[in-house]
Amino acid sequence: MKQLTTLLLLLLSLSLSAQKMGKFSDDIVKERVHPQDSTAHAAYIKKNLTAKYDFEHPTGQIMLVLQHHYIIKIYDSEGESYANRTIHYYKRASAAERVTGIKAVTHNLVDGKVKQTKLSIKDVFSEQLDDHRHVKKFAMPDVRDGSVIEIKYTIESPFLYTIPRWYFQNHIPTDVSVFTLDVPAYLELTPVPAGSFPVQLSQKAISSSLHGEQSFTFTAKNVPAIEEDLYVLNINDYRSSIKYEISSTHFPNQIMQTLSKTWSDIGNNLMNEEHFGLQLERKYPSLDPLIEKASAMAETERIQFLYDHVRSNYNWDEYYSLGENGSLKRLIKNKSGTATDINLLLCYLLRRCKVECDPVLIKTRERGLLNTNFPTLTELNYILIMTRGENQLLMDASSKNTPLGELPFRALNIQGIRVIGGNAKLINITNPNVRLEQANYNYEVSLDDNSLKGTGQTVLGNYAATLYRNEDPSDRSAKNDEEQADDSSEFETENDYNLVKSENLDDIYQPIKLDHEITLYDCVKKVGDKIFIDAALDFGIEKNPFAAPQRDFPIFFSSKIRSTELAVIKIPDGYKVESLPEPVNLKLEQGGAALQYQAIEENGTIKISMRYSNKKVIYQSEFYPPLKELFQQAVGICKQKIVLVKA
Repeated sequence: MKQLTTLLLLLLSLSLSAQKMGKFSDDIVKERVHPQDSTAHAAYIKKNLTAKYDFEHPTGQIMLVLQHHYIIKIYDSEGESYANRTIHYYKRASAAERVTGIKAVTHNLVDGKVKQTKLSIKDVFSEQLDDHRHVKKFAMPDVRDGSVIEIKYTIESPFLYTIPRWYFQNHIPTDVSVFTLDVPAYLELTPVPAGSFPVQLSQKAISSSLHGEQSFTFTAKNVPAIEEDLYVLNINDYRSSIKYEISSTHFPNQIMQTLSKTWSDIGNNLMNEEHFGLQLERKYPSLDPLIEKASAMAETERIQFLYDHVRSNYNWDEYYSLGENGSLKRLIKNKSGTATDINLLLCYLLRRCKVECDPVLIKTRERGLLNTNFPTLTELNYILIMTRGENQLLMDASSKNTPLGELPFRALNIQGIRVIGGNAKLINITNPNVRLEQANYNYEVSLDDNSLKGTGQTVLGNYAATLYRNEDPSDRSAKNDEEQADDSSEFETENDYNLVKSENLDDIYQPIKLDHEITLYDCVKKVGDKIFIDAALDFGIEKNPFAAPQRDFPIFFSSKIRSTELAVIKIPDGYKVESLPEPVNLKLEQGGAALQYQAIEENGTIKISMRYSNKKVIYQSEFYPPLKELFQQAVGICKQKIVLVKA
């Protein structure tokens, strides 16, 4: 009987828990369009985090407890991706985070009533990403158009001084987002906000607390979605959010501990770490013949030789970490390792060959801008190597197709921490990449299928060649390069580009030459006695990437660029030119970007030239309007026509 009573109480507890999970209006389940954003595929009805310190945890440790609560409305199939959830947590040998209390329910409208489907714990899977990072994954059950999903879970963390940044603004609309942080008197914290959407703050003392907590609650309502942006390092830098940095602690019966550090402190500590700086002090006898060979060269040749040796002979395992398991000995043996290992090896070889150089610590592009106001190692996850002297050279040998003098896309950021000896200082990083593209085409008009048929040669130099070499060969197309989309979004067409010859694909220091046989179906139309040809053929841009009326943050390009495209079209027999587009010659007053277009008639042909150049990789927001206008002019060219009429 006692067991039955216990079971009934347990079932009642679970039932009450489910009811608590479903405390929102049925009208939300019935809703088919978001009230403020009719284009939204999903929306956060509620997105909350409560962070507090548990001084009575069963483990005997003080724990940072992070309680998450999400209610998400799914409007259509594109929004169903929000039903696939991933919870990140961290483990070290001496300490580990725990994910507990996962509860999740899907609410659907069935025959006019709301039906609940609970997530089964057996459908939650654990996965280890690397030595320290782990995730729990699950997909919400019975998700369909109109579903509302609700999720609760708790992360218990022994890492007391790492309070995650909370984002109020998301890629879908957010009705209400609340972040509450209970701060004991033993901690001194500094808030670090980001973004421009307003957030309200309320503060109160927790009178019943034994630890003098102050409760800070941040609330944001009716937050619009923020779209992904190809022209930033990381859009997260501009989402409305809050993070707390802990500068000092003073727990009972302990001396005050200052946690805020300088970049010099961090540099000194790293150079004395077993997995980092001390790796450079050891001897690796197997490398002695290589060092002896390089040492006999002139310095410029020596740098090139060692860079290419490391780049060619060691494979990046696709991990970035500055973590605890770095080992040059293991890298040399296995020929594979993290980007940190590979670039530390380059630093080691250069130093052994009397080339002065230093590690430069950065955040990868995908992690956004470096927070220079709060020096902390957790901000950093990648290293480059920089030579000293008059011509300082920044290097990353972890990418097979990146020649000396370029940086891979992941390593493009604007500031880093240069570790010189046991010290470190903040430095600006200049993007060295330049995309060079030149194309020449010769076409004839085919009235049988309303197409242009011809041949063309494309020459890709510097960073343009690197991007091409990084592609999967099966995906290559001289005219549609996904990785170039951030600088010049090109037409997605049904045109045919038959590659007949290529040169220098394997020599990363030479431009790539590509010869194509081409048929353009999408840019010719015959109407009555007239032939209409798209003014920009297939090398314009169809849509302006800068569509917003204004922009409050900078514009970042992945490289400088010089692009020239020339085409010659033979005028068909029996036709003549009726009209040609007006020429365009547009340059930004502030310098940087320029666009030129011209179409002329000459010796029975139409000669088209389109040139685009960009000498800058960063524009501040005040330069957004003229840059937007330049791209709009390019779109305008694409809408114009060359008109031929029967002679």
